[in-house]
Amino acid sequence: MDPNRFDALVRALPATSTRRAAVQTLVGALAALGAGHLGLAPELAAGKPSGKAPTTATGKASGKVAAGKPGGNASAKAHATAHDTGPDAAAGKTGGKPAATAAGQGSGAPKKKHHHHHHGGGGTCTTGAAGEQGSSVTQTSQTSFNGQILQATQTVQPVGANHATASQLDVTLAGAPLLTIAIAGQDRAVTVTITYGAALQGIQRAQFVNDGTTITGDIDGRAIVPLPATSDPSKTRFADGAPPPDVQVDPDLAKAIQTLLHQAHQAAKTCRPAPATAAARRRGMRPTSHPEENAGCLALYIPCASGQTICLYGVAGGCVAALFGYGICVGIGVAACEYAALVCRKTVRVGGTCCPVTCGGSTDVANPFSDDPSCCEHGETCVNPDSNQSACCPAGTQACAGVNCCKPDETCQPNGQCCAPGASLCGEVCCPNGSCQNGQCCDLPNVTCGAACCAPFSSCCAGQCCTGICTNGICCVAPATYCNGSCCANTCCNGVCCPAGQSCVNGNCAVVCTVPHYACPNVPGNPPCCLTAHTCCPGVGCCDIGLQCCAIGNGLNACKTTCVA
Repeated sequence: MDPNRFDALVRALPATSTRRAAVQTLVGALAALGAGHLGLAPELAAGKPSGKAPTTATGKASGKVAAGKPGGNASAKAHATAHDTGPDAAAGKTGGKPAATAAGQGSGAPKKKHHHHHHGGGGTCTTGAAGEQGSSVTQTSQTSFNGQILQATQTVQPVGANHATASQLDVTLAGAPLLTIAIAGQDRAVTVTITYGAALQGIQRAQFVNDGTTITGDIDGRAIVPLPATSDPSKTRFADGAPPPDVQVDPDLAKAIQTLLHQAHQAAKTCRPAPATAAARRRGMRPTSHPEENAGCLALYIPCASGQTICLYGVAGGCVAALFGYGICVGIGVAACEYAALVCRKTVRVGGTCCPVTCGGSTDVANPFSDDPSCCEHGETCVNPDSNQSACCPAGTQACAGVNCCKPDETCQPNGQCCAPGASLCGEVCCPNGSCQNGQCCDLPNVTCGAACCAPFSSCCAGQCCTGICTNGICCVAPATYCNGSCCANTCCNGVCCPAGQSCVNGNCAVVCTVPHYACPNVPGNPPCCLTAHTCCPGVGCCDIGLQCCAIGNGLNACKTTCVA
């Protein structure tokens, strides 16, 4: 990685001594396992934060492995045919002394002549679709062996959830697989699965898991005895007590593979692919896409993936001479590569370009397995500053109780409600000041009535909710009407509530009559109804047409043509 770009990342972080020291160790010369291209110091690449004692995510690789060499004497096994590349070849150079072979060839045996392989150069470096954090990087290098194309292709995927990583290195000859190394990382464990092609006899598949402390696994179904993650591959033993497999490979092909991987290692250092475009994903309350999804941020992840490619090529090439112990050697080295790449990713992830405002989580780049913070854009604030799942409050708003965003003129309530001016919390809702009754909001169209909250369109009548008409403190609900201090369900006539069936006739309550009858006044002795044109006469009844009701004395009445005075 360009040191200037890492310097920019360093400056973007808070100037705490631990954090800055951890990041500054990323800047500088090449370090263990090619991880120097990530800017990592050897001790950090081996799993130690900032030069302190290991807190081991991946464990410390041995000095030989860190230099890209197989540890121990793995290349001199009695049951394996190896080509001991020596220090020069381990560093990617050809030459060296032949190892002891199953046929009994020692260091003094004549070297087998091979003139049929030729090393040419070529390769590509591209990016794939963007993931959660960055783009995939694919780097291809090729040469020739015996007139056929010898090719190495490596793809490193962007880091996913729970720090998951995935990469694969394929070495082919004329399109036929020679060696496939599939690497999958999840949290602190790295699984390395190696598939051997037909050119490597005596071994087909090996799988190892490095959890930073212990390496477990099997070779062609035979379990190995678990060994420390920092072990020399030559110390590998099988649980069944039997000897290792008799691995045989053309020494010149092994050298050609190693030279190709060294070539790929060097070519990867110049890999500068453009980042793939990420689809904007809106999360939380922010009005635009997350800053981590813009091209500027995604570009910063590219050197991490490229650096991991360089590191893995260095490990794969440096371990070639280990033969049957190859998987162990790779398992040790790859763990350091993964850790280095995760430190690089964490540095980018919490930097000012990708995460201008951090919410919760950890920004300690020396601990890449810690929870990532949630990120907000410049001007935004964290809804919950202590949570790495926090959403973001847009600029100009303020976080409220960790669950909401309030406008400047709103008041944040303890439950996260944002109340408008002139309102306050009442129960679980905002309520106009003075309208809160017994924990319930009694705002319009409800009506406040003493300690009670009346229903919409009602009124307060003498301290009671009234859904009718309030008159002189008395609430009468239709069809009842106010009548001289009480509610009358019938006709109110001159302050009198008429009995049911009566109406007000000439100021008095009278029976309701049907046409052609009419109601007589409510006078004692009066008939209730008389026919039209007939006169009502108390004590007499209805006078016929042409007669009228006349008083004849002693309170008596009679129907006469003319009443005599």
